[in-house]
Amino acid sequence: MDWVGFHGDDSLFHNAHNLMARHGLPAPNIVMRTNSIVALTEFVADTNAVTVVTKHLAEKMKPAGLSSLNVEKPLWDIPVSLISRQIAWDMDPMRCFRQLVNDGLREIL
Repeated sequence: MDWVGFHGDDSLFHNAHNLMARHGLPAPNIVMRTNSIVALTEFVADTNAVTVVTKHLAEKMKPAGLSSLNVEKPLWDIPVSLISRQIAWDMDPMRCFRQLVNDGLREIL
């Protein structure tokens, strides 16, 4: 199966490779990497390639005639970081936001 994704997103391809291997399937054939959601959308719409994107991006891709497979549980975990400008990091609104994020994560983890 041909796969496409964003340039520099090696974690997608690494995780996809591991997922396929766990299920005894061939490794993904990476046929294109891009920095453009428009190019990614058009390529998938015009070929038999697949991609993995966030739900938000999947919604933006639907007008191009694409469908998404809704999975019951995440395919893999992807570590993320909360990043902001240093000058904003210690401002009261950002401190409050960071606390809300930490509290929310404690509830689900």
